[in-house]
Amino acid sequence: MRLLRLQYNGDYELVRYVGKHVPPYAILSHTWGRDDEEVAFSDIQNATYRNKPAFAKLQFCGEQAAKDNLEHFWVDTCCINKSSDAELSEALNSMFRWYRNATKCYVYLADVAVNRDSQQLPLELMDPESHQLPFESTFRQSRWFTRGWTLQELVAPSSVDFFSCEGIYIGNKRTLELPIYNITGIAIAALRGASLSNFSVAERISWAARRETTIEEDQVYCLLGIFDVHMPVIYGERVEHAMRRLRKEILETDRTSTLKEVYESDNPEACLSTLAAADQTRFLSQTLHRSKHACVWISSNRQYDVWYKDNDSSLLWITARAGCGKTTAAAHISQMVSAEQIKGQGSIEKAYKPVLLYFFFRRSNLKADKTALAALRTLTSQLVHQEARLLPILHRRHDELSAKGGFEWTWENLSSVLEEMLEQPMFTLPVYIVLDAIDECESDSRKLILDWAKGLVGAMTTSTFRAPNTIIKLLVTSRPDG
Repeated sequence: MRLLRLQYNGDYELVRYVGKHVPPYAILSHTWGRDDEEVAFSDIQNATYRNKPAFAKLQFCGEQAAKDNLEHFWVDTCCINKSSDAELSEALNSMFRWYRNATKCYVYLADVAVNRDSQQLPLELMDPESHQLPFESTFRQSRWFTRGWTLQELVAPSSVDFFSCEGIYIGNKRTLELPIYNITGIAIAALRGASLSNFSVAERISWAARRETTIEEDQVYCLLGIFDVHMPVIYGERVEHAMRRLRKEILETDRTSTLKEVYESDNPEACLSTLAAADQTRFLSQTLHRSKHACVWISSNRQYDVWYKDNDSSLLWITARAGCGKTTAAAHISQMVSAEQIKGQGSIEKAYKPVLLYFFFRRSNLKADKTALAALRTLTSQLVHQEARLLPILHRRHDELSAKGGFEWTWENLSSVLEEMLEQPMFTLPVYIVLDAIDECESDSRKLILDWAKGLVGAMTTSTFRAPNTIIKLLVTSRPDG
């Protein structure tokens, strides 16, 4: 491993260390510019690095390391001799370990600027009311969060500090845990240093799903450390072939992973299909179509208004005799709340929409229309389709149950999955759950879903709910005697 060191004359030199003799060092995580802008291995050798536009990053890392009493530091652009295929392959296979062993990791965000003259607080000091970060828009949209190699650079080190393009400290991996989780979908336990073997193959691959690499094979090579595998780097083999080799290595090194898990890990539909969820969209659309001009009274109804606007009002229960329009009301309320949206802060153009989960119980000979478990399967499927970052939770529980043999979604295991999903700190707007005609639910399972729904609403007001900022709004309709 080569490390950079500042000499007494102000020049930088590369020093090679082997085995256990590597001294404490800092390591840089950044996004690359054009190749001719970055400081390369040959630039250090020939002392031609000072005229490179990216020299500022190298200089920043060296100066920050000195502030942290570290004499040595590592920068990927110039500490690897990329003209040697053997050295490059060894480096890519060692990269995760190098980041993990670093005393400090500095993330240099070239596209996040901080106005020194402003009165903004550090990013880690969030507004306790809105839970928004100052200049969160640029932080969320930073290119650093979209690159393949930065995945392991975030997960592997124990100490990760974030800096703006001016070199201003804006927080660390722990103080920025919530926004990082919301941006990346990486499990908080993984961000805190839990062994990655605790997470399923599917979950780990999902962390890289939306990330990009300049070279296509790097989409696979950037996962080597995530799965603790070693394999030769062969640029030009194409990403499909590289993925086949990675899967083979995972099966050979991780005896807890099954063939089915490894080969279905990048196919989310394979896991979602096990829910066998009922398609409720058609019924909702038909109900709305038949009653286009009905229910105009709802928006002016006091009980609805309190339930909709007051965050402390979680339950709205509509009771009426058969044929009075309860299902029509539920459908129109579903349409009204799903139309709600807010614009992102600052320069974020994305509009945030609430999550709407709904199930209309129907008198039918099909269990998919009238059982508590059918409702739970549907609500879970709807939630994952609206918030893909929750899919790893479903994958993990599916894998745990499959490993025990005789896999089957039951009320007990699936209700705990849905509860865990709802407790994740990612919901900007309320989560609406609509359970219509609950009196049509089979009598032997009706109590299950009623107790679950009441328990969910009750948990929000106690310390047992792990996401205190999540707001859940429950709408139930039934006959008076239901």
